[in-house]
Amino acid sequence: MENISTAVATVGKLKPEIRLAQTISEFSVSLKRHQDDSHIRFKNLQTRSPPTAMEVLQLTEEINRDGAHRHRSWRPNATRLVTILERIRQFAPIGDVLVGGAQNLLASGVWATVRMTLEISLSFLSYFDKVSTLLMRIGKSSSLHKDFALLFPTCRQTQAYMCEYVIVFIKICKKITIDAHKSFASQLATSFTSTFDSVFKPLEDDLRSWGQLIENRVAVLVAKANIEGNSSSVERFSRFQVMISRDAALRDRETRAHRLFEALAPNQKEFESIWTRERKKGTSSWILNDKSYQEWLGTKTSATLWLQGNLGSGKTVTMASVVADRLIAHENSTES
Repeated sequence: MENISTAVATVGKLKPEIRLAQTISEFSVSLKRHQDDSHIRFKNLQTRSPPTAMEVLQLTEEINRDGAHRHRSWRPNATRLVTILERIRQFAPIGDVLVGGAQNLLASGVWATVRMTLEISLSFLSYFDKVSTLLMRIGKSSSLHKDFALLFPTCRQTQAYMCEYVIVFIKICKKITIDAHKSFASQLATSFTSTFDSVFKPLEDDLRSWGQLIENRVAVLVAKANIEGNSSSVERFSRFQVMISRDAALRDRETRAHRLFEALAPNQKEFESIWTRERKKGTSSWILNDKSYQEWLGTKTSATLWLQGNLGSGKTVTMASVVADRLIAHENSTES
């Protein structure tokens, strides 16, 4: 924690957005060292808009699909990354507040970094397992208040802490991509001198500390709003802040719409957690080529897909695979 205290004192030396932009640039430069098209792909990903909540799920399924094509013993471990990916998605609006403008290069750069890291780490199955375990652990290390997206534009200190959190996360991504580009023999030799967890522990500890600082600061903001007795102050101040960019205004509408959907379907979060849990158990691909399933997909009128089977026959896992297939199909239709 001593290192974090020193780091907090140095935050003001450079603007948070400059520090973050520099870190993204350093990640991009590190990709140039490798004899592949990863640097070009990274630049292309930077031109895309930051993801929506649906696109986070779609990314995990794309990783699961690519992993299954590369490795015969693949299990859908990308599904366990939903928590940390959602955390990074929630941090995306930081660029809207710090930089402004319709095109948020900071948010796009952060998401491009995360996506490239996952794609590159797929080279070796054992290495991806370690990476996914690390990221899952990071995602569980801290939590965010439900009003976080509305609160952080009101506090410059919170924005600085968020930048530092993302900076450390990108440093982790950079380390992952450098190691993943090494040959299997080189990775094996390294494992004799140091373990995967010991290499990343210092950065992971820093990330956890920044996350705790963010949690504590947001808790203070929430308490302050409650004491003032102005329950709508957060939303009013947020509406003022999001006017600085069309992207932020759109995100605010999406947040309100999402809350309305949650009110209309209070059990939806439970459904999502069940799907995530069952998806981790494996992939049931037989149904995707089944004639009845294909007919159901081609039905132009409303129709229910009914799956029957004995207890323990894999019905839930199969339906989880169907949902995953529809997520990928939706992503492909959006891109086309």
